[in-house]
Amino acid sequence: SARQLESLSYPNLFRRERGEGQRQVGFETNLKTRPLIIGNLIALFREDSSIECDKETLREMLTFVRGKNGRGEADKGCHDDLVMALAIAQYVASSWDKEVVEREACEDFLSKHFNYENKQKKLLW
Repeated sequence: SARQLESLSYPNLFRRERGEGQRQVGFETNLKTRPLIIGNLIALFREDSSIECDKETLREMLTFVRGKNGRGEADKGCHDDLVMALAIAQYVASSWDKEVVEREACEDFLSKHFNYENKQKKLLW
């Protein structure tokens, strides 16, 4: 979980504003943020339909509808977990203040907690 990663000092976590100078790890989906992230995802797909998705996410998108209450949601008997995860990821990526974590910090974390050694000093991401 995000709290576990934070306790391990993972260097690349999203933190949202929680008041005067306070920041909390993770993205909160609520009545205010849900329409923002879905609207952002729709706009991104309208601008560039080549955004990469896996088959399961694309299948969920085909059953993501506007419900009776006007809210974007999975059709009855379907799921929207992958659509929401993509919407959150795209929103965070497009609105993040672009604090880039140094590769060394990521490699230090991976080597400390997962016996990771990048012998070529070349990350794939």
